[in-house]
Amino acid sequence: RRTFIAGILITGVATTFFGILDKTEMNTFLVLSFAIRIVAALGDAALITANFSLVAVEFPRYIATTFATLETFFGLGLIVGPTLGGIFYELGGFMLPFLVVGVSFSLLGLVACVIMTVDKEPDDLDEKAPGIFALLKVPSVSLAAFSILAGAISMGFLSATLEPHVRQFNLS
Repeated sequence: RRTFIAGILITGVATTFFGILDKTEMNTFLVLSFAIRIVAALGDAALITANFSLVAVEFPRYIATTFATLETFFGLGLIVGPTLGGIFYELGGFMLPFLVVGVSFSLLGLVACVIMTVDKEPDDLDEKAPGIFALLKVPSVSLAAFSILAGAISMGFLSATLEPHVRQFNLS
């Protein structure tokens, strides 16, 4: 629980800071880009690792079904992300996509603090496997699914907005 919340908050704050980098000079931009993305990657790694652990604890008998559901949201995010990123970039330039993702992640972290209960023992589940909608009714699964969706969206549309700023370095 703590790793999940810390990961989502670190990713959110780092992503927000990345959005204001275009206000810096070229050398500062390069150095801070690497530093901030490293911090964001550490937060993202904590978030993803915690997601897998939370699923295993909450649904010990239905791990495969739950992972499949969460991976579906990941795929949807990869599809929707570039489109949303392009829209946000056109509306507000370099900064807006990063601010949207960063603030969204930070808010999700705060929601996670409220929704996610303290670690508990898994309940005995009946033998019938729950369907996708039954799984999504569980707050921790919905939060994990939405976090994966938001993360995948951010990967898609943030990468699309970086190219115009890297173009000035004449890289292939």
